[in-house]
Amino acid sequence: MNPPDRLVVEHHGCVAVARIRDARPDQSAVVQIHEELARLLLDHEVNHVVIDFSGVVFFEANLRGELIRLWRALQARGGKLALCGLSTVDREHPTMVQFGRIMEISDHLEDALIRIQGGPP
Repeated sequence: MNPPDRLVVEHHGCVAVARIRDARPDQSAVVQIHEELARLLLDHEVNHVVIDFSGVVFFEANLRGELIRLWRALQARGGKLALCGLSTVDREHPTMVQFGRIMEISDHLEDALIRIQGGPP
């Protein structure tokens, strides 16, 4: 039997929204998230991805590494990555501040969807 999906994915045209199910994704969850994101990128109609962290209370550096891998893969195909729903503590983490220079980071999913599709900041 396969383990349950770690991401809930919805499609909004060429944008995939992936909501992380785990409140505290551990190493095994991050490995599975990596696999699910890799499968998501096989869909050539997906140009942009929004990762929704609204249900996540804590995550470690290994998940940040996956975000960079995903960002690079999307950049290579002309796409963008946006993050939303991050806690204040996570948004203020030095790595996430740096991510804000290369990725869209929004408080709410609706804002992330607008921004990733070229709407106002």
